[in-house]
Amino acid sequence: PAIQRAKRVVIAGDAKQLRHVAFIANSSMQKFARDLDLTESAQEKHNYRNVSLMDLAIENTNDASQVALLNEHFRSVKPIIEFSNVEFYQDALRLMRDRPWEAVSVDSLVFRYCEDSGRGEDGVNDAEIQAVLADLATIIETNENSPEPIKSIGILSPFRAQVDALTKAVTEFAQETSYAYLLTRHQLKIGTAHSFQGEERDVMLISMALGKSDNAGSLRFVEQEDVFNVSITRAKHQQIIYHSVQPLDLPATSLLAHYIATSGKSTSSLEPDTGREE
Repeated sequence: PAIQRAKRVVIAGDAKQLRHVAFIANSSMQKFARDLDLTESAQEKHNYRNVSLMDLAIENTNDASQVALLNEHFRSVKPIIEFSNVEFYQDALRLMRDRPWEAVSVDSLVFRYCEDSGRGEDGVNDAEIQAVLADLATIIETNENSPEPIKSIGILSPFRAQVDALTKAVTEFAQETSYAYLLTRHQLKIGTAHSFQGEERDVMLISMALGKSDNAGSLRFVEQEDVFNVSITRAKHQQIIYHSVQPLDLPATSLLAHYIATSGKSTSSLEPDTGREE
């Protein structure tokens, strides 16, 4: 109805991030199609579950003058956004925080290798959870004892089982340490990429959870480009990636392997990195 009343329409979106989520049932769409006597092609075009407004806009774009790239990226410091900029946006983003005064006092992108770990039969990678908890405690204690503003914190994993296990572990950690109030102050959020769409945090802790014994289907799930892009671009100041596979453990074409190999230094989860950028 809004579009029908407009003389011109501007549709903003990012085809490189998560697609829309539709809650309408297939049975409801089929009923609408019957009631309106839609042809097969019309049903395909107006399939609310599969076709977004962004899809329709792209399909009906006739020339380049109808498209504008919003290329100024304000959220992340350069090391965090650089991989996505090159991999997904053809290096077209202008990194508005790539400035001398945006330097941070910690390594903004760190990879923690959790050696000889992987997901158990329950789909949970315990070693990565323990590494996340150790860094979470360090970040909170360091921030609470410094004059810097309180940092918001997010914890993300592609796998629901890992997210549930992280939520349980952090809850127990908060009870044991009396940190529940501090976690609230740090606006802690735990979830999958879908729950972080449109969200951001000062610090993101990302548990990839994938192990060497995981099948190709699990790797494909992690490496869905829209999910992967959203997952690694939520952090503003610092991002720590926990991984239980190394690039050589993965196919040569692997997106995760490329990310680990090209985006930063890797440290053992047993030896947290405390280095500072010059």
